[in-house]
Amino acid sequence: MFPTEQEVENRYQQKAKLLINGQHYVVSTVELAFKGLSAPYETMVFACDAEGEVTNWSELYCDTYDSEEEARKGHEFAIKTFHP
Repeated sequence: MFPTEQEVENRYQQKAKLLINGQHYVVSTVELAFKGLSAPYETMVFACDAEGEVTNWSELYCDTYDSEEEARKGHEFAIKTFHP
């Protein structure tokens, strides 16, 4: 079943842009639109430009979570891992 537009707009999402040694990265944590296929939350890290637009969709990091609380902690962990 596809999510409604309202459900998509209300999904949990968090992004952070990092600059490390002249390279930009985006840390993205989202509540996935399709439930039941895997864990409902996911954090990924991608290379991006200075505006935060992804320039390479090959993820540099990926983790999934079963709750929003775990996703929030995972987002912060990913930031600290890439930008100590």
